[in-house]
Amino acid sequence: MKTNKSKPIFITREYPLIFLYLAAISLSLMYVISRSRIVVCTIVMTVLSIGVFMLFYVLRKHKGFAALAAMALGFVCMTLLYMGQYTRGGNSIMDYIFTASSFFDPFFAGVSIVVFSVIVGFACCYFSVYSPRPCFLMLPSFIPLILSVRTAGGIPGGMLIFMLTGFAASAAVMAHPEFPADNIYIIDKRSVRERIMAVLAAGAVLAGLLAVLPRSDKTPQGEYLDNVFSETGGYYAASERLTNFLMSSSVNTGANSPQGNLLFIAGADSPMTLVRWAFDEYYGSGGWRTSREFDTGYADWQTTASRRSSAELIYRLKNAAEAGMLEEYSELLKSVSYSTNAIDGRAVTGEMSPVSAQVGIAIRDGSQTSVIIHPNDTFGLRVAGYSGRSFRTMRDEIFTESNLQTNAAYTLDYFFDLPNEEFIRAMEKTDFGQLLADAAEENVITNSTANAFLDEMEFAKRYREVTYSKGMTESIEELAEDITAGLDSDYDKALAIERWFGESGFVYDMDFVPAVVDAEYFIFESKTGICSDFATAATLIARAAGLTARYTEGFNLSEDVLEEDGLFYVTDAQAHAVASIYMDGFGWMMIDPTRYVPVINDDESGVVLLPYIIAAGIVIVLIMIFRRPLSELLFTVTFPLRSKHSRVRGIYLRTRALAAGISGVNPESTAVGEVCDIITRTLSMPEQASRICGAADELFYGGGEADAGGLMRCYKQIRRMKRRMRK
Repeated sequence: MKTNKSKPIFITREYPLIFLYLAAISLSLMYVISRSRIVVCTIVMTVLSIGVFMLFYVLRKHKGFAALAAMALGFVCMTLLYMGQYTRGGNSIMDYIFTASSFFDPFFAGVSIVVFSVIVGFACCYFSVYSPRPCFLMLPSFIPLILSVRTAGGIPGGMLIFMLTGFAASAAVMAHPEFPADNIYIIDKRSVRERIMAVLAAGAVLAGLLAVLPRSDKTPQGEYLDNVFSETGGYYAASERLTNFLMSSSVNTGANSPQGNLLFIAGADSPMTLVRWAFDEYYGSGGWRTSREFDTGYADWQTTASRRSSAELIYRLKNAAEAGMLEEYSELLKSVSYSTNAIDGRAVTGEMSPVSAQVGIAIRDGSQTSVIIHPNDTFGLRVAGYSGRSFRTMRDEIFTESNLQTNAAYTLDYFFDLPNEEFIRAMEKTDFGQLLADAAEENVITNSTANAFLDEMEFAKRYREVTYSKGMTESIEELAEDITAGLDSDYDKALAIERWFGESGFVYDMDFVPAVVDAEYFIFESKTGICSDFATAATLIARAAGLTARYTEGFNLSEDVLEEDGLFYVTDAQAHAVASIYMDGFGWMMIDPTRYVPVINDDESGVVLLPYIIAAGIVIVLIMIFRRPLSELLFTVTFPLRSKHSRVRGIYLRTRALAAGISGVNPESTAVGEVCDIITRTLSMPEQASRICGAADELFYGGGEADAGGLMRCYKQIRRMKRRMRK
């Protein structure tokens, strides 16, 4: 009987090229979307994509089962993508994929790995085994190239060479049909070159088109594309210089465990809260957003801010009252005491020394940003190596007119005045604006100082008018009335709101997953959340109580991150949100309800682990279903590394297992002669059976010098014949 000696291409000779191709795609994809965890993510995706490839390869003769497997994996992918459409920390799965590794999220990373592994593994198997199409086989390689171009992220030279090597190998030798007897397929060097050139040309065209397509507003390389394609007017023209500012705040969708990546180092004399940006209007599940009315920054902010020292204002007004000036306000001002932190020992001699300090910031996350992280009441900025202008918005955001250099460093001057409770309460009993005007007229303070405080006061009034109604509800208004009942002072109302959260059973839990992303759900139902939930609730309640309040995000420099060298090493774990409330005579005062509530520290959220659990389950199922093909694959891979005796022994034992499977006997009780007889009788392959069994006899009884390579070929021929005869 003449047998067909054609052999399947993939699991015999060219599988290393398949694995190289899948590894190249996995590496390039993870570089674009999960750069901070590229090693682990690349390994996981490579293993999963190879597993998906093997799944459909083994099912190639059973198209019905292959279709069911495709439907099942498609359902898993759609489920994960549906879960990923909900925002986590203000971001969605699409933000994660299309923002060039600007942040890392374990859940989004797991979803991306599972989805892309299924797409890449299935596409590679389909276009190389089911329906060989050399050019179509290259389609999966366009995924990382498209993402890279859309995000302008660029790919390092070494990685690009590795990618192109894997892609070219697939185009050149991977697209062979498995059964030449059933498929007419002619391949030569010229056709290989033509296919490769066609693929490269198609990639160049796609890259050119995708470079000018709309992209995510959060793309960190936006300024680069704006410069390259300046004729389009730039992507951020409408936002002027606020290119690095978010247009919406973070929201709590659960699984908020920080990654611990170092963001910046701060040198300060004491713990503090640093401001990054603020938001004006609340939109429920959409979080906080900015109002364009307050986006514009002004350049001469340092001169104005340096005149707005609350400690110096109190000192001058009180001294003037004691000297017989400002008669209308004399008794009120004389009743005010100096805060211990607001004036130093020279105050008794009539000399004033405003309490100010410096803080140094050194960026360490490799970013190029225009956002200046700063403490409250900052009045000075010096950036190393930067000579351009800086700006401040009316909501106390500071930014530069162009992005700073990578890992920039800057120094900030600020007032660390604490609120003088007596003075703030006193100003609520009089007309603060008129007091400033009278003090300027009597030369107690300069007109510039009076105008600095008046401008802030007028802005606060306008800010309340514009923002009050956004997100306000009747239930929150009623709650604010209950919390502040009987209180006449705005300062006392702010403190009462801050303490109320600690008195009402609220809990701080980083891993809590809210059923509804909304302030009312947090306030009246769950009472469990993170800093953004508390800051949102406090801001809305304060507004309902008649206070001017805004939602502010930044970083909390606590003693937990203060190292022995005296520096604060700040990671994403220190990201924090607070409510800022305006007080006449002081300015914007931060309140933080989280300081009064208990903290729950749980392990990683199940939502974060879900994609990895699914991925592990897929791997386990694949191993259980395809343990025999995987065993054969492992034997083939390790065959050249074995000793000669080990090779012969391994070939015989596997041949014996095949014979036992055909006859239904126990392989361990089957003798060498019986193995030879079964193979000869059932498969009509006496020559191959005789060579393998003869080499086994020589090995077991006399050592022998058998040709292991020839025996391997005989073993493969026996395996193929067994499959064809369905034994």
